[in-house]
Amino acid sequence: MSMTPEQRVRYIEQEERKRLGRPPLRDDEPSPIERLCVLLVDAGVEFVIIGGQAAVLKGSYRYTGDIDICHRLTPANQNRLLGVLQTFEEVWSIAPPGHPDAVFEVSPARLAEWVRNPCLSIAINKRRDSRRGGDIYVDFFGDLPIVGAYERVVQHAENVQLAGRSILIQGLDDHIRCLATAQELFHI
Repeated sequence: MSMTPEQRVRYIEQEERKRLGRPPLRDDEPSPIERLCVLLVDAGVEFVIIGGQAAVLKGSYRYTGDIDICHRLTPANQNRLLGVLQTFEEVWSIAPPGHPDAVFEVSPARLAEWVRNPCLSIAINKRRDSRRGGDIYVDFFGDLPIVGAYERVVQHAENVQLAGRSILIQGLDDHIRCLATAQELFHI
């Protein structure tokens, strides 16, 4: 079945919601990745979608559950990213593996400090009545150990249209290199 990247993202999101017993997306409701990308692009954040969501936008039907983003590590770009994250009702840290109770809400001051780090894992809620832990799970990487910093990643990135915006996604060779390294490291 041939789908546009936008149709594929929505299809996979709907299937995952069905599997989890969550209500489906309404026709006028953007998927989590669409919602986040619109905010990032409109704020001028320099970023590339990497990992599983990049694969979905290229044609994969494997749901990964989170959004991985490589962003430029400049003060101006980090400030734009912080501005986007501050538009959400709640921002939660992600519990490290084996510590499911380590999820906690992040204060605006702590978020401003954390966004300066090259790696940040968070969950964000669009409204207070959302399930604890977030509607959108995002990993932000300023540097990919296998591929390099944003400046290297963007050189091999490809353009796709998502939610009426031009979005950069990780190039296939970089994606394969990251997957192969992860498989070696984690024996998967």
